[in-house]
Amino acid sequence: MNPVSIHQALASLRILYDFERAFRIVTRQGAQRDQIEAVKRVKGGENDEAHTGQQSEIEGTETGPPSPHAQDRQ
Repeated sequence: MNPVSIHQALASLRILYDFERAFRIVTRQGAQRDQIEAVKRVKGGENDEAHTGQQSEIEGTETGPPSPHAQDRQ
């Protein structure tokens, strides 16, 4: 087998593997978001501080007080 074709085959496999990993990460985040929403519905919409912190970490949002500029817009 030609070394060039082996290299191309390995590169293709690497791309597919990276795509699969990215797909799993995205679907896992979606599943976690769905679970959080289901818990909120079961609890009747009450806010759980620890759970809210976990959700904001997953989504990458901040939990601190809004900036003065954000308060001006309200």
